[in-house]
Amino acid sequence: MLSQLSIRNKLLMVTAIIVIVGMINVMINIFSANEKKDSIAKLETLTGLSAKIALLVHETQKERGATAGYLGSKGTKFIQKLPKQRELTDAKHKEYLAYLRSVSMDNFSPQIKDNIKKLETLLQKLPSIRNQADKLNIPLKEAIGFYTNMNTLMLVIVPETAKISPNKELANLLSSYANFLKSKERAGIERAVLSATFAAGEFAPGMLNKEISLITAQDRYLDAFLATASENIKVFYKTTYKGQAIDEVLEMRTKALNSNFNVDPIYWFDTITKKINILKSIDDFISKSAFDTTSDLRNQASSEMIKNVGSSLALVFILSLFIYFVAQSIVNNVNMIKNQLGNLSKNMNLSQKIETSSR
Repeated sequence: MLSQLSIRNKLLMVTAIIVIVGMINVMINIFSANEKKDSIAKLETLTGLSAKIALLVHETQKERGATAGYLGSKGTKFIQKLPKQRELTDAKHKEYLAYLRSVSMDNFSPQIKDNIKKLETLLQKLPSIRNQADKLNIPLKEAIGFYTNMNTLMLVIVPETAKISPNKELANLLSSYANFLKSKERAGIERAVLSATFAAGEFAPGMLNKEISLITAQDRYLDAFLATASENIKVFYKTTYKGQAIDEVLEMRTKALNSNFNVDPIYWFDTITKKINILKSIDDFISKSAFDTTSDLRNQASSEMIKNVGSSLALVFILSLFIYFVAQSIVNNVNMIKNQLGNLSKNMNLSQKIETSSR
């Protein structure tokens, strides 16, 4: 059947095959690029969620510290500070919920969805915990444990985000960010432990060992953070993490470890909060770096899609033009030979040469 086709039709068939293959390649490029863009879009949503959670956990960390100071002092300290801090926590909780409502839950993995449900359950219990704390009806260890469990649930979001990152640089950034947040969380627990300790004038049972383990954990997570952080984040950390508050926290911590509890718990709380606010500024810098990197990946994916689709279409167009001109050349020469053979047949002049413009 193929042998019965004219040369023109055979060449047109070759052209059609090339065009079809080229268009299939274009569609594959578009599909692959859209998949990558969808992955980055999910990553952007998770990065946004991580940012909202970081803001919320910063406030719940402070509320934990103020609650511990209030309980440790038997309700004589943090009377004004605690209600104000609860208002700040509630404001960030509302922002977090508003963000959740603004995005599709399909962007989240089953693990993250499960953690979000568990977190909301704990947040719904928060008014009850506050009420028990106001009435001094909850043990210090249980109160600190509640806030710590809630914060731990929030802080697992960042490592989960790193797992789905399609880019090694961003995955490293998010992994280092997760370690930094873990160190910051331990600093928040230390704020609560020593707020209660200075308010009570002694370590509660098990709290001395808790304090020592918190110091060790902060250093360990900071080391892990610095081991994988990018150079610009390391520079920002080293130029930012310094000041009087950090030095004073170290002095008051040393006093506590030496059983010297002659420290105003409110002053301790305010001073370590200044230190943690420095950590928060570093937190914000890392979070912005993650946003910027994700945005760059999205723009890069769009550029790659345009480039790949454009180059594929250009290649198909050039090949089609090439085949068209070759086909025209062949067909024209065949027609010229055909006409000469017709004249030769008509005139029966066998001495006439057949002329052609192509080999």
